[in-house]
Amino acid sequence: MRSPSVGRRRIAGLDVFEVSDDAPELTVLLMHGYGAPGSDLVALAGEAPCRKSVRWLFPAAPHRLPHDPSGMARMWFPIDEDRLVMAQQTGRPVDFRPEDPEGLAKSRELIAALVREAGIDWGRLVVGGFSQGSMIATDIALSSAKAPAGLVILSGTLIAEARWQAAAKARAGLPFFQSHGRADPILGFQGALRLETLLRDAGLRGSLVPFDGGHGIPLEVLESLGNFLDER
Repeated sequence: MRSPSVGRRRIAGLDVFEVSDDAPELTVLLMHGYGAPGSDLVALAGEAPCRKSVRWLFPAAPHRLPHDPSGMARMWFPIDEDRLVMAQQTGRPVDFRPEDPEGLAKSRELIAALVREAGIDWGRLVVGGFSQGSMIATDIALSSAKAPAGLVILSGTLIAEARWQAAAKARAGLPFFQSHGRADPILGFQGALRLETLLRDAGLRGSLVPFDGGHGIPLEVLESLGNFLDER
């Protein structure tokens, strides 16, 4: 595994961590999950076994968690933490399908502005993320004016079902990579299955890679992710 050299830039009002090979063939834009710092996924640039030359961008979400005095814990949009705690305690995951969270559209617009300002070609861009970050990535892939080259969904779930279902029809053929733990106590496995079904029914090309575990990104997922990126 290579040890990436990490730069930090301000792009479109967002703090962005960057790891880039010389003459990159592909840009991978990955968004962290709820409550994580902007640097949370940077190690993936050295751990995903990708043969392509890649420019990796890891933006920090625009909002601080109000109860974190350090300011490092970030979020793309607010969530009801009590509902997630209750879900973990009862073993009944929250069904987010009907929800189109306030702040989702604004974060999507910020990432679109980042792509413009950074001069990224949508045809050579893979957007993705982990947990809440994957919800932003999916919204971008389905709703932006231009389609990316691929979508990566790491431990995500189905939200904004009606809007995503309508938007996905215009993205037939878009490749996607999805992974999820069968024992995920935060975003249940059934939500991931519903999202996979929505995308495949709309004609997107991909499938869910399940793993025995919870809310995370194990080595087996990284290996599959590397293969997905090499095919773009």
